Amino acid sequence: MGKYICEIQKFSINKYFTDGKYLFALEMYSDYGFGPRVYVKEEEIEDFLQGKPCSDGSYLCGKGIAKFLKGLLNE
Repeated sequence: MGKYICEIQKFSINKYFTDGKYLFALEMYSDYGFGPRVYVKEEEIEDFLQGKPCSDGSYLCGKGIAKFLKGLLNE
């Protein structure tokens, strides 16, 4: 995590019944099938979406991030 720069293929935000907390999951594109996945804990979602790194070092970067965040936060 934190070492991959590639396209976001899928993302989801789920609230789990076991602990009642949200988990933000991103799956990255890969030519080999499943790409790297980033899981962001509820406590870190807001900072992560502002471009700050998670505790594992993962962070958002790149040219398409502004468009991705605009669509995610406005829809």
